[in-house]
Formats: sequence, structure tokens, C-alpha cells
Amino acid sequence: MQFPEESVEKDSLVIEREFHERFIESHSLHFVGRRSLLSSLNDFVSGSSSRPLVVVGQPGSGKTSLMSYFCRQLSLEQSPNTFALPHFIGA
Repeated sequence: MQFPEESVEKDSLVIEREFHERFIESHSLHFVGRRSLLSSLNDFVSGSSSRPLVVVGQPGSGKTSLMSYFCRQLSLEQSPNTFALPHFIGA
């Protein structure tokens, strides 16, 4: 083993993905409640709609926390046939 170990340069997509994963983790830690909204999001994901889902609300109403928590749960529970690519605008 050589010290210091040679650093491996990360691809820009890997860096961005890691950033979003940390963002999701930090914004979903203290999420509570909103079970009906989570249920609606699960219904949308498991449905067959070809329309996009848009989450809207007043600033500070918890949109980012809701979606962070949902994305985190989805990544923990997703089946091999599910693909999710969380990307937070402005993160």
C-alpha cells in the first residue's frame, strides 16, 4: 500500500449524485407526519400515469422535506424494476 493513497478523480455526475444524496439525508432527518401526502406520492409512483408530478406550496410549507423523505424511503424500499432519479432544483 502506498501512502498517501492515490486519489481517484470523481466524475462530475458522481459528485452531483453524492451531493443530492447528502441533501436528501439532511432534509429528511426530522420529517414527521403528512401520511396522506406520502400515500398519494406512493399511489402516483405505483400508478401508470405518464404525466409528471408537480408539488407546489407556500415557501416553508415542507415541500423539500416531504420530497426528501419520500425519495429516501423510495430508495430503501424500491424494487429492482423501479428507477428513481431525485434531483432538487436549487440544491
